[in-house]
Amino acid sequence: MLYTVTNGKYTAQVDSVGAQLVSLKGPDGFEYIWTGDPTYWKSHAPVLFPIVGGLRNGKAKLDGKWVQMGRHGFARNTEFSMEGQGEGKLSLHMVSNEETKQCYPYDCALTVTYILEESGYTTTFTVENTGDRTMPFVIGGHPGFNIPVDEKAAFEDYVIRFEKEE
Repeated sequence: MLYTVTNGKYTAQVDSVGAQLVSLKGPDGFEYIWTGDPTYWKSHAPVLFPIVGGLRNGKAKLDGKWVQMGRHGFARNTEFSMEGQGEGKLSLHMVSNEETKQCYPYDCALTVTYILEESGYTTTFTVENTGDRTMPFVIGGHPGFNIPVDEKAAFEDYVIRFEKEE
C-alpha cells in the first residue's frame, strides 16, 4: 500500500513494504527520489535492518545457531503497518514474527517516521528490543536521489563533502 503525506510544500509517498520512501516532490513537481529504474537499481530508498551490507556466505551464527539472512536484512521486504499520520508526518511500524525470526531470532519492533520539513525531510528509525536478550543490530537508510536537481547543472557538477576526512 502507498501512503501519501504532505506539508503543503512537499508531498511524499511511502510504500508499506519496507517502509520505503518512493517519492518526494517539491512545489514545482520535481521528483527528488530515484524512480527505481531496474536497468540501474530497482529500489528507491530502502530501510536496512538488522544488518547493513551482506553476511559472509549469507550466514551468521546467533546465539549458537546458524541463520541465513539476505543482503541488508529483512526490513526492506517486510510489510509495515500504519503507526500514525499527521500534517507532514508519517510513521510505519513492524513487529518481529515467525518469518523474521527464522533469520533474526530476536523479539523486536521497528518504527520508521518521515517528517516533511521546510527544505526537505527527516527520517527517524526507532528500534525496540521487545525481548529479554541482548539484541545486536545495525540500521541504515539507502536513499537514492535524482540529480541534477537544477536543469542547468550536470551530473558531474555534484560532489559529496564530509566535515572531516573519513
